[in-house]
Amino acid sequence: MKFILVLILLLPSKGISDHYKTGFFFSDPNYRGCIWVYDIVDGKNSCVERSPKFYFHEGKHKGSMAKAKNQCVRYLRSMYGKVKRKYKGELFELDYYCQHD
Repeated sequence: MKFILVLILLLPSKGISDHYKTGFFFSDPNYRGCIWVYDIVDGKNSCVERSPKFYFHEGKHKGSMAKAKNQCVRYLRSMYGKVKRKYKGELFELDYYCQHD
């Protein structure tokens, strides 16, 4: 009896769930970004803060691509101040971007 009750409660939630495939193989596309620091003295670029992956699937959820990009940019902007305090001065140039994987 408990098994039937569990099936009745869980099966409808599987059909309308709002999750994305995040596996190693056959995962949904995602946006991922980075805050880059260019060291003027050494002439080197380095990624100092990487964002988590923000998944989307336009076939399942309309507008999810723009939402994922906005989440990525919002995350990098929130971390930008912390990185700027660490690499302050005129010897460093900072930039950030989000890229579709």
